[in-house]
Amino acid sequence: MKNKKIRRSWRSKSWITKQEIIIDFLRLWNEVNYNKIGYNMSNSQEALESKKKWFPYNKGGEFRKWYGNQEYLVNWENDGYKIKNFKNAVVRNPSYYFKESISWSKVSSSNFFQ
Repeated sequence: MKNKKIRRSWRSKSWITKQEIIIDFLRLWNEVNYNKIGYNMSNSQEALESKKKWFPYNKGGEFRKWYGNQEYLVNWENDGYKIKNFKNAVVRNPSYYFKESISWSKVSSSNFFQ
């Protein structure tokens, strides 16, 4: 990826955005039983087979110069059954779940894509 601009190398995707879904299905790391967290899953099938309930979720947040904002977990138990069946829920881009990614929030110190 040397000398390539990010906008040409990566696709921007969004996930869950409804406030009521965020409140019901996201938790901070310290709020969850460690044994119910699934780390380093390669795909949705592996997550499902793990029988874990909580998985890392990059939501964004306050400005961090180099690295951070990895504070949240999402309830994706049974392949996200509860979220997918939540009233007015829209699950976007599921083929990108559990893949390596970069994330950022709308708040930044500069224009990211210049």
